[in-house]
Amino acid sequence: HECKANDSAIEFKHSFLPKKNLTFLNVFFIYDFLKKAKPNFVLISTELSDLNNIVFLLICLILKTKIVSYGHGWNLRHQSFLPFKRFSDFVRLIIYKLCYKNMIYEKEQALQIQKYIKFNKLVIIHNTIHIKDLSRLRCNLADSKKGIKKNYILYLGKIDKEKNIDMLISYYNYLIEKGYELKLKIIGRGECEYLIPKNSPDIDFLGEIYEQDVLAPHIYNAVATFIPGRVGLVSNHCLAFGTPVITFRSLGSVYHGPEVKHVINNKTGYIIEKNFIEFKDAIDKIRNNRDQFRENCMRYFDKYCKSEKMVNSFLEAISYEN
Repeated sequence: HECKANDSAIEFKHSFLPKKNLTFLNVFFIYDFLKKAKPNFVLISTELSDLNNIVFLLICLILKTKIVSYGHGWNLRHQSFLPFKRFSDFVRLIIYKLCYKNMIYEKEQALQIQKYIKFNKLVIIHNTIHIKDLSRLRCNLADSKKGIKKNYILYLGKIDKEKNIDMLISYYNYLIEKGYELKLKIIGRGECEYLIPKNSPDIDFLGEIYEQDVLAPHIYNAVATFIPGRVGLVSNHCLAFGTPVITFRSLGSVYHGPEVKHVINNKTGYIIEKNFIEFKDAIDKIRNNRDQFRENCMRYFDKYCKSEKMVNSFLEAISYEN
């Protein structure tokens, strides 16, 4: 609601189905809910692990309600769309053909999917985040002469297995062993908090921070954000405040989200191998050119990641064809 598309004035009426009722067996409840709500569109995820998406799809077909799907377009582990070789992709293809429009996160996935369905059924959604009062926050940070010290590396995000928190600590300790006077600041919550050393003078564990006015300075003043695990929308958040991101190219059984494409070597951060020396070199390059990286990150975010672009894509997906 805060982000309006250019030359568009659209009012949205939302209907929410209580999550406790979202069970595969409760078909009649879902049918009754949708019949009474009479939505113009129903958005469903293409996440196949949730059978409710299939239930909604089938009921919408019965009620002749337009369906718009959204998602990555493929399984992140496979990084390809092969519907006649992979059953999960075959199911997705059926969903795409039945939907009025399909919102795909990125262009690469859409180009593969368009080989099998009409291109006018696909809308590239440019998945990103909306940061309220971004310009004001940036101006306040740039003008501020006090506040948070800038000699730290930031970790921002969930603290779970796919984020490799143990590697975060070990790579940070390598810098300390090499004589770097840098602290590690960790913002987030999760099941792997036990991996964070307690009572360390060099590690600040701040938990979750949701208020942008509080969170923004922590991002803006960091040397870099280091994410040794899966990269998602956190990369967009960091670039918005001019902070480059460092991550690993290969994560083993874990796979990056499409947002990792925004991490560009020598421009908005570094994608490196799991190598202590490469990590140290990336930190050195950023520290030696921090102002240039800040400018690069903000310009990139403003050009490719602003939420207006995503809103316009969404409006395109739900617009009626002549």
